Formats: sequence, C-alpha cells, structure tokens
Amino acid sequence: MARFDTKLSDEHKSLIEEAAMLKGFKTLSDYVVSTMVNDAVNTITNTRELYYSRADRSKIMEVLSKPSTANDKLFNAIDLQKKLVDSEIFNNGIRQETSQEE
Repeated sequence: MARFDTKLSDEHKSLIEEAAMLKGFKTLSDYVVSTMVNDAVNTITNTRELYYSRADRSKIMEVLSKPSTANDKLFNAIDLQKKLVDSEIFNNGIRQETSQEE
C-alpha cells in the first residue's frame, strides 16, 4: 500500500465530503481515491487514443501518398470474384425461375 497526503482548504474539503456522501462512499479517502483513479484511467485512455489516432493518420497518409501498382494476385482475385458473383447470380436466377414454375 502506498500513501498519498494532500492539503486543501476547508471549503474544498467540505465540498468533497458532500460529494462523497451523495455518491454513497463510506469515507472521504474512498471517494478521493476512486475519483482520482477514474480520472487517471480516462486521461490515459483519451491521451493514448489521441496519440494513436494521430500516428495511424500519419501512417494512412503515408500509404496513400505512395499508391502501389496492381499485380497478378490482384487481377486473379478480381477475376475469381467476378466468376463467383456471376455464378451466384446465374444460380439464384435459375432457382427463382424453378420455384415460380412449381
């Protein structure tokens, strides 16, 4: 266990005690620690999200500024996708016509 001491004005202490009571904390220390930990977690999370989103944005812009050229793998994938879609449309069309005839 670590210890944390602080000095505050009587006005601030009264304000914090009232908030602790309203939130149902048994002690002022429980309220202060809970509030500080929650704020610390939020601060760290928000800062990391901001930092990573800036870093990600930089990476994305870098990739977009250097477009790659299409290669055989891409063209093969496009051809396969077209064949699958065409086959699916054809098969669904036949199924629908057969269902309607019955």
